[in-house]
Amino acid sequence: MGRVSPLAGKRRDPAHHPGGRTSRYRSRLNTDVVMRISRYALFLAFPLLLVGCKGTEHIQGTPSDVLENLTVAGMQPYITRSLTPQQAVDRWGSPNGSSSAGVVVLIYNVDNGQKVSLGFPSLDGTIQFARVTSRTGESTDLQILP
Repeated sequence: MGRVSPLAGKRRDPAHHPGGRTSRYRSRLNTDVVMRISRYALFLAFPLLLVGCKGTEHIQGTPSDVLENLTVAGMQPYITRSLTPQQAVDRWGSPNGSSSAGVVVLIYNVDNGQKVSLGFPSLDGTIQFARVTSRTGESTDLQILP
């Protein structure tokens, strides 16, 4: 008995045969179809992605004219021993940054790229420290008025 070829009885398609005539044409046709479908998918998906990305989800505080005009000299008279975090937010708006791990610290951006940090023992405690930090990172304690 002779050996039976594994391809016996199967039809040979020239497109799948390495030396077939239509393999390049079909390959290019398939690539063109895939590229066309990909292009349309991107045109449809891109606007949907843009609508979903507002870019403002994780911003804390509210940008306003009040925060832009803050100065150390303008804040100083209101930094008194009776100041609480809620009073600070009521007076100067939401802070540009905050920390509530242990001590509550409210950070306000002020003139000349400086930052004023106000520290409180808790959300309802009175102020413990006030500090201004320059652009270079140099910190100076602010006086807490009686």
